[in-house]
Formats: sequence, structure tokens, C-alpha cells
Amino acid sequence: MFSRNIQLAGSEDREHLVVELKRPDVKIDSDVASQIESYAFAVADDERFRVVPAKWVFWAVSSDIDQNVARKVNQKDRPRGILFQDDEQRITIWVKTRSQIINDCKSRLRFFAEKLKYAPDRDSSLQHLKTTYHKYLADLFAPKVEEADNAKAVEPQPSAGDST
Repeated sequence: MFSRNIQLAGSEDREHLVVELKRPDVKIDSDVASQIESYAFAVADDERFRVVPAKWVFWAVSSDIDQNVARKVNQKDRPRGILFQDDEQRITIWVKTRSQIINDCKSRLRFFAEKLKYAPDRDSSLQHLKTTYHKYLADLFAPKVEEADNAKAVEPQPSAGDST
């Protein structure tokens, strides 16, 4: 399990994302759904968090979802993937597969690329990395010793008759 805490723009509210990442061979079944609900309800009932202006988002992530849980997260009038939502306690529990997360990210990337009319190319991407993260990537972009030796071998050598 891992989590992140971000402050929402223009507000004192915070959003806490808690991810229960299961092994690929573990299906999200009723037991896993119950486990993530227990986590969420424990947070909602904890007196330390009741007065905190925060929204809690829990994700259960694995490679597959069993049929019973799939029925619960694919209901009418609710975004696909929501297992539980309580606006009063400010808790949302999502069940997602790895492929759903990847597809959602690809869709968002495609949307922004179309709207911003931005098409990064390899050279501009590498240049951005070099200038922005030079301190961390200097060794990665440094010429290799062999390349430097080959460059020296190609350089014209002054002849004995040159007086320059």
C-alpha cells in the first residue's frame, strides 16, 4: 500500500490517495473489496481525521476483477469503477485494473496532445531532459570514452610542414 497527500488548488482542503496494489495474480474479489472498504471506514471513523478538511480516495488495483465485484463497480448513474462513495464522509473507493489505469492515462495524454496541439519529438524531449535534469543525468548524456577517442582520430592532424 502507498499513499499521497496533495493540497487542492485554491482551498485548504487536501486529497489523500491511498492505493492497495495487489499482486497481478490476485483478483479483486469480495475479500479484497471488503479489505479496502474496512481501511476507508477506519479512516472515516478515526477521530484524528474527522476534523481534517480532506477528501479520501482509496484504490484497489490488480490485473483482474471477479464477476461479483465487477457488477458492483459497473452500476447505472455512477462512474465505472466506484465501489463506494460517501459525500458526507468524503470517501470514494475505486476498484481498477492495471489496464484500465494505463488506458485512462493514454486517453488523457491523447486529449491534452490534441487540445494543446503538442507533438513532442525525440530530439526536443532529450534536450528538455538534458537542460532540466542535467545535474542528475550528466553521466547518462556524457560522451563515452570510445566516442571521444573516435572523434579525436577523425580530427585532421597538423602536418610537419604547417607553420601555424
